[in-house]
Amino acid sequence: MATCFVAVLLAMGISLMLPKIYESTTTLLPQLDSETGGLGLSGILSAAGGIDSAAKNLGISLPGAPATPVDLFLAILKSRIMADAVIKKFNLQEVYGTRLMVDTRKALAASTSVTLTKEKVIRIIVEDTSPQRAADIANFYVSELERLNQTLNVNKAGHSRRFVENRLKETSSGLKQAEEALKDFQTDNK
Repeated sequence: MATCFVAVLLAMGISLMLPKIYESTTTLLPQLDSETGGLGLSGILSAAGGIDSAAKNLGISLPGAPATPVDLFLAILKSRIMADAVIKKFNLQEVYGTRLMVDTRKALAASTSVTLTKEKVIRIIVEDTSPQRAADIANFYVSELERLNQTLNVNKAGHSRRFVENRLKETSSGLKQAEEALKDFQTDNK
């Protein structure tokens, strides 16, 4: 009985001396492709060109199949670029008392959890000694993901635009050559 009482007092003393840890949770619901034509299974399967497309539209990743947007979002959230942006924004080297970025990244990874629920919702959980900083870091993950996603989409659109412009130039050049060849033929053969 005395041992139990001493253990309870010791546990209370330790818990009062430890710093309070606050947890902030943010969830993301990735947007479904508008190509599926609907949320039902028939809409997904009718829009799918094959098993890989059907799996992608369902949010399932098959071995050897291209990554789904959810997989890409998870990869971005867990990336070194994202960690470095969070560390820089919140001056976490000073907060965690680390000298090297690698140690700060490890400390951030230990206090951050990025998971995918069975409902295909991305959940970001950040633990910190400051409740405001925990909330701010969790929200920053979302805003930085949006910024990086927009940057990637802009780059993709730029590549597409350049490709179309190059094809237009090639087609125009080919059309001019065909017109000149036709003029030469008409001149020679009246």
